[in-house]
Amino acid sequence: MALAEGLQHCKSLQMLSLGRNEIGTDSIRTLAEGMQYCKSLQTLSLDWNNIGTDGVRALTVGLQHFKSLQTLSLDGNDVGTDGVRALSEGLQHCKYLQTLSLDWNNIGTDGVRALTVGLQHCKSLQMLSLDGNDIGTDGVRALAEGLQHCKSLQTLSLDWNNIGTDGVRALAKGLQHCNSLQMLSLDRNYIGTDGVRALIEGLQHCKCLQMLSLPWNDIGTDGVRALAEGLQRCKSLQMLSLDGNDIGTDSAWALDKSLHHCKIYLDSTSLRCSSLSN
Repeated sequence: MALAEGLQHCKSLQMLSLGRNEIGTDSIRTLAEGMQYCKSLQTLSLDWNNIGTDGVRALTVGLQHFKSLQTLSLDGNDVGTDGVRALSEGLQHCKYLQTLSLDWNNIGTDGVRALTVGLQHCKSLQMLSLDGNDIGTDGVRALAEGLQHCKSLQTLSLDWNNIGTDGVRALAKGLQHCNSLQMLSLDRNYIGTDGVRALIEGLQHCKCLQMLSLPWNDIGTDGVRALAEGLQRCKSLQMLSLDGNDIGTDSAWALDKSLHHCKIYLDSTSLRCSSLSN
């Protein structure tokens, strides 16, 4: 790989982005060898490159050279459970990591358990995205425990993960450690009415929350009423998304009244496909 050879001369390189280049496993091995000379690298983005499990193993060996790495994005690479285990070990060298994105990687429950071990070394982590990894209820339980090490976390995205009601209950407990959280996205996780009630309890610790995204979660009328009451404590909230939750007109009015009563100013509220009448 010609790029790998050229990187030997780029000792001051701070950002490398190679998204959607079909790099594959063999080429990522060569690239990882070349990147060992880039000791000042701060941002590495290799999204959608079919790296696979073996490829991410090779990449994590190179992480020991990136002491200054702040952003790592590996979306859509099918790294799998074993791959994220290897990555978790590599994260111990990334003490300044602020952003980690592993969307759509088939991580699963065991994978996220392994990841949480690595996250304890990432004290500076501000953004974590694990969309579309089917981590399930047990996976989010493990993640919730790991969040106690991520006290600087500002953004957490767990869309499309089949978390369910019990999973969001566990997550809500973990949020008590996330006092700096500004954005939480849980789209399409089927958390239901009881789940949103539990979530609201956890959000009372998130005084800085600015964005809450809960589309397509089977929240329903009672759930949005509970949400309306709980959001009175979220004084910094600027964006709320509840698309596709069949909340009904009466509950929408209750939500509007609650937010107006507690003087929350919303720049954006989304209620599409929520069974509202005119």
